[in-house]
Amino acid sequence: MVNIDTGALSGREFELIVSEKDSKKRLDVFLSAHLDCSRNFASNLVLEKNIIVNNKDVKPSYKVKSEDKVCGRIPEVRPIYAEPEKISLNIIFEDEHIAVINKPPGMVVHPSPGHSGNTLVNALLYHFENVDFPKDSLRPGIVHRLDKDTSGAIVIAKNPRALERLGQSFKERTVNKKYLAFVHGVPAAKGIIEKPVGRHLTERKKMSVNSKNGRYALTYFNLVRSFEDISLVEADIKTGRTHQIRVHFSSEGFPLIGDEIYGFKHPMKHLGDKTRVVVKKYVKRQMLHSAYISFLHPITGEALEFEAPFFDDMKSMLYELERLQEVF
Repeated sequence: MVNIDTGALSGREFELIVSEKDSKKRLDVFLSAHLDCSRNFASNLVLEKNIIVNNKDVKPSYKVKSEDKVCGRIPEVRPIYAEPEKISLNIIFEDEHIAVINKPPGMVVHPSPGHSGNTLVNALLYHFENVDFPKDSLRPGIVHRLDKDTSGAIVIAKNPRALERLGQSFKERTVNKKYLAFVHGVPAAKGIIEKPVGRHLTERKKMSVNSKNGRYALTYFNLVRSFEDISLVEADIKTGRTHQIRVHFSSEGFPLIGDEIYGFKHPMKHLGDKTRVVVKKYVKRQMLHSAYISFLHPITGEALEFEAPFFDDMKSMLYELERLQEVF
């Protein structure tokens, strides 16, 4: 087994012979085990034609056989560095140790392959000259994440000490976060969703409540306002699983408006004529917003709480739905 995560095999070629023990395994599973990489990374190697079996292109789902010759090449890995960029930020709070930002929708939190610039981290490095992290760090000060198309409050550490203590607060679940979301349908006035969240059984980029290795996840919710076939809900998450709110509400039959991954296959069919017009006009992403966050200051211990207002798309959508309310 070789570890490719260190970059030691970047640009290098390899050859593996399938043993009887590995026979009938999926190719991506076989590669993941023998290259010590994620299954997703292995699958992408195959899809991008970097892998051949017995001199032929195959799919990630190909079942390897004993004595198959698997040859491949690890693409050249170019280092990614976060550079300061003059990007506007909505700063809710700032002191010498931390900052709280109202992240706009469409902004990736930190650089990664495919998103080397125009991220929150690039903006932070420009605005906060006193951020005390190594220059080659890709996630300086990032304590927690929001999906690219999820907007709202995110807390940033400005130095390693603050980062470590905030990280511990998240681990101990002493940070309170509340989200607002527009969902299909009308849920109960209040409720609890307690279902494990883990990788989808067949679609590895998705999460699911039916995963074999799901982790405990708990979401409390309150119905804020209903508009015929759309509702505004507040979600108070007690665990921070990937896509937790989106997965939980979808599993209950109330997927988020605009969610192309966990939403209805034909979302417009689930809307009335009036709400359909509003959705077409304003919805370009999953309508999810981190509206509130509270925690103890990592250095002073002071209790802090912050609210983040909607951005224009969710604000306008709420306004339009309220205007229509009188005809419902």
